[in-house]
Amino acid sequence: HRVVFLVDEVGQFIGNNTQLMLNLQTITEQLGTQCKGRAWVIVTSQADLADTLGEGSQATGQDFSKIQDRFKIRLPLSSVNIDEVIKKRLLEKTPEMIPSLKSYYDSNKINIDNLITFDGEAKLNLYKHAEDFAETYPFVPYQFFLLQEVYDKIRKMSHSGDHQSKGERSLLNAFHDSANNVKGKELGTLVPFYSFYDSIEQFLDDTVRKPILHAEQRFGMNEFEVNLLKLLYLLKGVDNIKTTVDNLASFMITNISENRADLKTKIIDALKKLESKHLIQRNGNIYTFLTDAEQD
Repeated sequence: HRVVFLVDEVGQFIGNNTQLMLNLQTITEQLGTQCKGRAWVIVTSQADLADTLGEGSQATGQDFSKIQDRFKIRLPLSSVNIDEVIKKRLLEKTPEMIPSLKSYYDSNKINIDNLITFDGEAKLNLYKHAEDFAETYPFVPYQFFLLQEVYDKIRKMSHSGDHQSKGERSLLNAFHDSANNVKGKELGTLVPFYSFYDSIEQFLDDTVRKPILHAEQRFGMNEFEVNLLKLLYLLKGVDNIKTTVDNLASFMITNISENRADLKTKIIDALKKLESKHLIQRNGNIYTFLTDAEQD
């Protein structure tokens, strides 16, 4: 017979510690010798192992190439179908509610299409049909993949510590928290994109959190203005997303019955206030969040 050892989250355990990596190599070799090749070791890592183990260091890179030789079979599992995972694990509806949701979409399709619309080069998925609406509600399809891009951006811009969870677990937590925020609300309620900020705030550096805290505490901004600032942070540095008033309105929709014209007026007033306090910068019709350092 053969023995299989399954080690979950080995990337998070090792981090940048070369010694722990070498320990894993030693144990694997000894198992191979003692068990005459009948012991298998299977390890998993949410992040790409090369990223997790710090490919920047030459020494670490060499150590990593040694250990890779011990794990010749690699099974890359991508996050491409994260929306399927979230729909199955978090958003599955009771059988009796599915016809109601489909009927609601059919009755409000034109209004929904006019309410959530984006300009620019961004390819953001919207509802394709009634079944898609029933599966995704109270979220909008673009949110699954855009939030993934936001997480990647946060890491690239070094706005978070290394301890931020990567991949599916972070996204599942964010969607779970945001869904709970609208629990018990009337049919037609949607989750706006800014609501995802709260689930990642704990991972962010002070240079990002300070402007948002100052907006609320020092400048006395209201909840709507603070939420707009959170949204501008989430979209900062994400490719092909133009933060114009029109696009911001689509990201901030909280109900299918919302008046888009009134929402745009509120956004324009809020942007003027945020700009006057140097919390954001305007370039033509594009608005950009400013970190603490950028404000200085």
